[in-house]
Amino acid sequence: MIRNFGGLHKTNKKEMSSKDRRMNTLNVVLAIVLAVILWAYVMGQVNPETEKLIPGVSLSVTGTDILAEQNLVIVSDIEESVAVVVKGRRNDLHGLSASKLSARIDVSGCHEGENVVEIEIDAPRNVEEAYAKEGSIIIEVDRIVTENKKVSIQFDGEVSEGEKVDITSTEYEEVAVSGPRSCVDRVTGVTGKLEMNPEEASFAGKITLTAVDEQGEPVEGVTLEPSEIKVEAVKTGVKTVEVRIVTKGTPMDNVELGIPDSTTLRIKGTGSILSGIDVIQSEPVDISDIDENRSVDLIVRLPEGVSSADSAAEVLKDGKVIIKIDITAKSKVGPEQPE
Repeated sequence: MIRNFGGLHKTNKKEMSSKDRRMNTLNVVLAIVLAVILWAYVMGQVNPETEKLIPGVSLSVTGTDILAEQNLVIVSDIEESVAVVVKGRRNDLHGLSASKLSARIDVSGCHEGENVVEIEIDAPRNVEEAYAKEGSIIIEVDRIVTENKKVSIQFDGEVSEGEKVDITSTEYEEVAVSGPRSCVDRVTGVTGKLEMNPEEASFAGKITLTAVDEQGEPVEGVTLEPSEIKVEAVKTGVKTVEVRIVTKGTPMDNVELGIPDSTTLRIKGTGSILSGIDVIQSEPVDISDIDENRSVDLIVRLPEGVSSADSAAEVLKDGKVIIKIDITAKSKVGPEQPE
């Protein structure tokens, strides 16, 4: 009896082929799993995740033009660089330097006063995370103001005993001081120094101005307009001269007046002018209506090139000054009548 096993053979062959495919798939899966495990091991042990601190990353500031449009300005000091923390694979971070990173702050949204601004970091793509060690920075913003300040001129050079230096001409008595409010508020005045030639009685020049505080120290952070001015000055001496009192009119019949013959006045001028002046006459004082003790204004016209150096004198226009003199008045006593 002959049995046919052909069909069974074909069936077994199909079953073996299906089993082989399942084994192959399992082997592939296992290989992938092992590869992942091996990759994770290698990455974790050979090229692990790590972090690194990189100092000296350049810090830039944007938005200052927006502040300027609002008359605002940064007054606090800002460091030129910051330290940055980077995270990533060790191989990726190897050789990473400050030059491949950048830091920036945007101050366009700042207001007058103290502001906290976040530091933003730009890093290469293979860096997983990067941030500034100090995550933010404090920015102090002030408003720009302008105020006029008086100019004070100083002189550099020696003068002879009894001489002083007077300014005869200056372009500006005040100049505009501009800058942050906190800086302008510290300015108490503006000074400039004029060089003197010891051989000359008069001199002129353009001087550079400096804003100073109440201690006379320069104030930084402000600008002056103008920053230079022209000044002319002259060396003058001081001299006390006699003022002869001139009167007009006749005293009242029953009044006896006590009028000083002269008084004195301190004047100033160049040495050549003062040397020729010893006596000045007053303008006439009307004594016709004086009937009691009185303080009288004595008007004195000063010679050309001379001015008053007397603090008690009142200066008028046209080279005149007023000084006070006292005139006494008492009633005359008539002769006794016989009995």
